[in-house]
Amino acid sequence: MNPIAIIPAAGRATRLGELPCSKELIPVGFFNDGGRARPKPVSRYLLEQFVRSGCRRAFFVLREQKWDIARYYGAGVSMGMDIGYLMMNEPYGPPFTIAQALPFVGDAPIMTGFPDILLEPPDAFAQAWRALSEGDADVMLGSFPAGPGDSTDLVSGPRPAGARVGPVRRLEPKEANPVWDTDCDTWLFAIWRAPFSRYLAQALDQLRLRVPAAAQISPPEWPLGTILAMALADGLRIDRIHFPQGRFLDVGAPDRLARAGDFPGVWNGLGQAPT
Repeated sequence: MNPIAIIPAAGRATRLGELPCSKELIPVGFFNDGGRARPKPVSRYLLEQFVRSGCRRAFFVLREQKWDIARYYGAGVSMGMDIGYLMMNEPYGPPFTIAQALPFVGDAPIMTGFPDILLEPPDAFAQAWRALSEGDADVMLGSFPAGPGDSTDLVSGPRPAGARVGPVRRLEPKEANPVWDTDCDTWLFAIWRAPFSRYLAQALDQLRLRVPAAAQISPPEWPLGTILAMALADGLRIDRIHFPQGRFLDVGAPDRLARAGDFPGVWNGLGQAPT
């Protein structure tokens, strides 16, 4: 069964301040459009990862102020994909946003990533999808070298000698302020089978019971890492494919957006476009 992509795009981009467009459409470099250089929205890099993996169906889950994303990508013809759009319902973080699409995907495998993060290598999703298809894991995470200054979740676990795929033994969301050591990495995207989709729906039922109490302090917002950590503790098998030379850049903050033009694969519109 071919995978379906779910893209959470309901955030407010508060770190970037006021923007003239949704942050998912912020231009980062250019792409070759029939011999002409066109500004390339940052989310297009993620969609290209999906296409390279063989994924041809995707859902953006939006908040109502972000219909410019739908106007830009339309039905997905320019990407060689079928793209649909859903409205965010519960504003409690990416797991709730992603779950909005679950009734539309059935038991299909799911790919998800963050549309404001650039990844290297450009076929990371393709490699992870192959690893999931060849193994027995419920979830395959894309794992990258990271440290405490990257403000990301922490993952660790043994990697068999000579291999890049192995089990995740520890996963701590960044919100838990994990203690980093030299053997820790982070995850930046996930691909999973139907058992995790069902687990996600059940886990959100549990979190909904905590909303009234949490809302008395501030509106709750749970990261996807929280659900992954819960699933790991409850016995679901989570593996990771590690990219030891991989790189990533979250462009959701001004200082990082300023560095995006130097990221591998970002074309400045001059000379020959990267493949």
